[in-house]
Amino acid sequence: MVCLQERVLLEQCVPFFIEILDKNPLHPGYFEKGYVLCAVTLIDKIFWDNHKDWYLRVKSIMDGVLDSCENKAD
Repeated sequence: MVCLQERVLLEQCVPFFIEILDKNPLHPGYFEKGYVLCAVTLIDKIFWDNHKDWYLRVKSIMDGVLDSCENKAD
């Protein structure tokens, strides 16, 4: 979580967090529900431009969470 929060060693930790988010998109990390997903979405565009496959996976997870929220709102 520290690496993710500080945006260091992302190439090593992002795949790990993608696995966690695949299992539980609203994983709390150290804090509240959804903290890991929020931290991942705050990674800068340059990183995602260099890792498009990871970006697409995180986008898919985020889309699933948003769809779930919309369905609950209905």
